[in-house]
Parts: sequence; structure tokens; C-alpha cells
Amino acid sequence: MIIHIQFQHPFFLLYLFAIPLLILTHFILLERAKHKALRFANFEAIRKVTGEKPLTKNIFLLVLRIIVLSSLVLAAAGPELWYKTRVIDKNIVFAIDASASMSTEDYYPSRLEVAKTVARRIINKMEGSPNIGVVSFSGVTFIDQTMTNSKKQTIGAIDSIEIIEAGGTDIPGAIITATNMMRGEEGKSIILFSDGSNTISYLLEDPVRRAIDYARNNNVVIYTIGIGSEGAPVGYLPEYYNIPSRFDEEVLRRISNETNGKYYRFGENMSIDELVNDILEETKEGFLRIDLTHALLVLGLIGIFLEWGLINTRFRRIP
Repeated sequence: MIIHIQFQHPFFLLYLFAIPLLILTHFILLERAKHKALRFANFEAIRKVTGEKPLTKNIFLLVLRIIVLSSLVLAAAGPELWYKTRVIDKNIVFAIDASASMSTEDYYPSRLEVAKTVARRIINKMEGSPNIGVVSFSGVTFIDQTMTNSKKQTIGAIDSIEIIEAGGTDIPGAIITATNMMRGEEGKSIILFSDGSNTISYLLEDPVRRAIDYARNNNVVIYTIGIGSEGAPVGYLPEYYNIPSRFDEEVLRRISNETNGKYYRFGENMSIDELVNDILEETKEGFLRIDLTHALLVLGLIGIFLEWGLINTRFRRIP
């Protein structure tokens, strides 16, 4: 099981630096109290009678206070435990590459039409009523369908996707847009169809890395489907130009692997039905959240009452 913790307000974690100060203060005050007590008490006699070390209770109280302080600081930071498991309410965005290279006809009738066919089959075979959205992208990203549980509307949006005239292919931008459509939800997935030819944002330092990190920080799982082949002629130019279209499955494989998803290459040892069934099985899993704030607050309060009880009973000073 994949588990990780995120903080809604990580700035509050800086207050954990108060713990060394607490420890230092504790021992400084303990040393002062010890010097005072030496005038009136014989520690060796006390140890022989009770069989206990006089400093034991001080260490116990110090540990208890560290636990209390840590619990309250962590609670203020808003910790959330995210774990990958089976989900009932799924949120899925289909991101379909509609750049010029997707008009290549190495798969009949074109890469884009194959992507739309696979997407429609996935939606038709989905169980229940998941929330589904659709984006198409080239050099820019368009939201073709906001999140809805209407399969008919979603399929209609996919049917209407055509090759976008805006030049380039901005895969990172599509991932960020799709992620933003599901902000605040759980069980989030993106199914991305592309030939992997990312040609936008190349002036930025590793834009794909930034998009992957953004998706991971928002607990989105990305499944990528590569549609294309090496050396196929570009579909939007006459054949006599003999210019091959790009197919970069390494980009797609990297995106899926680093977001706990899975990469598929269309037509490789898997029929359409097998591909669809496998994706449907995979997307039954997603990240769910457990808010740890209340548990840590309760732990901190228990520690406070425990300390108060001990210093007024077992560890009470006798005047």
C-alpha cells in the first residue's frame, strides 16, 4: 500500500524548533532546583530507601512535554494521511492530444480518432457514476467538458474534439489543467492519450518534472496511453516531404511511473478490449485522505491532563 503524509499549513512545522529550547530550559531549571535541594536533602539516602533515582520522574515529564508540544504543533500544521486503495467515488479527466502530429495515419483513420475510440469505450464500460471531465491540448489546453457524471455529455465532448491549429504540444500544461479540475477531491486520475511529443515550454527547466510534481502534490494518478509508431510520415503534410512524426513513449512512461499510474502502448501485445479492461481495473484505485488533526489534538490534550495529574499526585513535591 502506498502511503504518504501532507501538511495543509507546513509553515507551522517551524515551531518544532521549540523542542530543543524546551529540553534546554528543562535541564537548566532542573540543575538550579538540584543545587537548592542539595542544602537540605541527602540523595543517596533517598535512593537507598526508595530504590529509585531522583531524576527519573524529571526525564519522564520531559518526554511527556515533548509529546504534547509535538502533537499540538503537528495538529496546527494540518496533517493529512493519503493512502492508495479501492475507491467508490472516482474523479477522472481524459486528456487527449489534439496537436497536428495526432493527425498521422499510422493507425487508421488517425492517431486522434483511435484515442477518441478508446476513450469512448472506457467511459461506456465504467461502473457507477464517476465524475468525468475532458480536456484537449496542443500548444494550449482546452476544457471540453467540466466534471460531470453524465456519460452522454462526456462522450459528446470527446466526439467534438478536432485537430487544434495552435502549434506545439504542451503535455505539462494539460496535466496541470486536468489536475486543477479535480482540486479538493479524492480518488483522482488522469487518462492521457498522446504520441508523447512534448514541444512546448522547452525554455523552462524540465517542465514535465514540474507537472509530475504538481500532480503528485495533489494526489493524482496518471495513466498514459501512447498512440504512434516510429518513422510514420507526418499526417498534415504531403507524403513527398517524407518528414517522420515524433513518437516519444519515454515521456509518457515517465509521467505514469512517477505518479503511481501505468503506461500503455496502443496495439502492443494488447487488444483494445484488453487495454480498456485493464485501465478500468487500475482506475478502481485512488488516493484517499485521513485528517490527522483531531487525533493529534486529542493526543496533546491527553498528555496535558496526564502531566497535570502526575505532578499533583505521584510526582507532587512535598514542602
